[in-house]
Amino acid sequence: MEINLPEPNLKNVAGAAGTALLLPLGMPIVHGVAGLAVAGLGIFAAGTAVTKVAGAVMGQIEPPSRPMEEGEGSLEDRLKSPV
Repeated sequence: MEINLPEPNLKNVAGAAGTALLLPLGMPIVHGVAGLAVAGLGIFAAGTAVTKVAGAVMGQIEPPSRPMEEGEGSLEDRLKSPV
């Protein structure tokens, strides 16, 4: 007796992988990937904040010469401002 199996293609492999992730044994993998994504986002945000603080301390970012008054300049001008 000969068994004829279909050749694996990307659609079949992706479907099998998606099904495996939804099984109870696949849930820790999903949670682990989500945890890595959240941790990576936190590390990215912390790195960005440290870079900005370090740039301000080292004098790379100049403070504004005077505070803007309410209504001074358009919103587009304020958004283009580097500060």
